[in-house]
Amino acid sequence: MTVCMKKSRLLFIFLISLNLHGQGQAPSPTVLVTPSVICSGQTATFSAKSTTMTPIFYAWTVTPSSGVNQISGASDSTYVINFPNAGRYVISLTWAFDLLGSSTKTIAVSVTKSAESAFNASLTAYGYPNEVKLTDYSIGSSKIYWVFDNDFTVKDSAVQTSRTYTSAGTFTVLHIAIGSKGCNDTSSYKFSLVDVSKLELPNVFSPNGDGINDVYRPKAEGISKLNVQVYNRFGILVHTWDTVNGFWDGRTTSGVACDDGTYFVIAEGTGFDGKTHSLRSSLTLVR
Repeated sequence: MTVCMKKSRLLFIFLISLNLHGQGQAPSPTVLVTPSVICSGQTATFSAKSTTMTPIFYAWTVTPSSGVNQISGASDSTYVINFPNAGRYVISLTWAFDLLGSSTKTIAVSVTKSAESAFNASLTAYGYPNEVKLTDYSIGSSKIYWVFDNDFTVKDSAVQTSRTYTSAGTFTVLHIAIGSKGCNDTSSYKFSLVDVSKLELPNVFSPNGDGINDVYRPKAEGISKLNVQVYNRFGILVHTWDTVNGFWDGRTTSGVACDDGTYFVIAEGTGFDGKTHSLRSSLTLVR
């Protein structure tokens, strides 16, 4: 019994000795980074290149860690991080083997600030023919491109541009902001021009200044001409307009706020398809 205990103790001491002497002799990790250029807002993968031996553990760290989103665990052979902000970061990997001890690899990576796509798009009418007007508001871009209906053979780089559509359909405008080192950003605007005209009259609105349903306007699709008249319950005309984009804010033509109650709306419209619309409806004003 005593002999066995002595042998076990000697073996334990021998293994510790091997481990201590093996410190620093473990193979140094090789860390691969994908992609080669990291942009802010992008996810990067750091992989420890495998060897003939399998480490017993991995330990990854990133400095600075504030604001960094770690997607995968820090104890795997791969380390996945999302970098919301540009800057310089230090990635460290320590791995260990049974008797060879451990080894650490440290690399520095630079995250490039991505361009930010932003723009304003507006249609000048309902239905067609119609014109979409575009204005670039991108941030951190060296150049921008407009791409219409995914036709990348024709790219417009003007800060302000427009395009005319003469038929119905669904259309897409892409806005591409070109950033440093290929750190680009893209956003899109999708709209439809209908070939069947429609006109509907809502029956309630609340012009109380809360930003919700504050103005009254017909629901118009494919309407080229529109005339609207609003009367109170005594048959007195309180407001009128003759444009497709017109509306009523709950006031008379002289600017006096109308009382709560029931009003009557007459709308006459013509569609791009040649169809005429004549609607009459009651309307409840609630402040």
